[in-house]
Amino acid sequence: EGNVVHLRIREPKPRGRGGTARVQNVRISDPMLVQWIVVICQRQGPRDLVFGELSNGQVNRRFRAVFGRLGFSLGAETGLTPASLRPGGATFVFLETDDISAVRWLLRHKVDSASTERYVQEALSGLASARCRKPRLVRLCASVVSSVVSAHILDR
Repeated sequence: EGNVVHLRIREPKPRGRGGTARVQNVRISDPMLVQWIVVICQRQGPRDLVFGELSNGQVNRRFRAVFGRLGFSLGAETGLTPASLRPGGATFVFLETDDISAVRWLLRHKVDSASTERYVQEALSGLASARCRKPRLVRLCASVVSSVVSAHILDR
């Protein structure tokens, strides 16, 4: 069924909570992301970390640099943060599929967890107040991102 990558997460974040799998798996089918993973993994050993040893501070600084430049409101109270990507992705899947079970599976939440609904509800309410000062720049970046990633992949 086309190119698909299955990733195994040996030490998932919610490890140790009752009922959570000790090892989790993720299926990735987005063609561009699959290509990127293949290119990255060809250069690394089986135990290498994909992003190296990035600290939370480094991730936050890079996130703010990119999304701030694009004109998004940043910060925990009023805008985007790296932590907002998870509920934002969950909300995107929910809006595309209208299937809370699919969202729950994607997030690797337990069946009886209320977290999934909370993620989607909070992110939906945040959508109404989301602000971007440079929407034309965001649309432009979105229109060229596949070309840029493809060129990066072909250059490797």
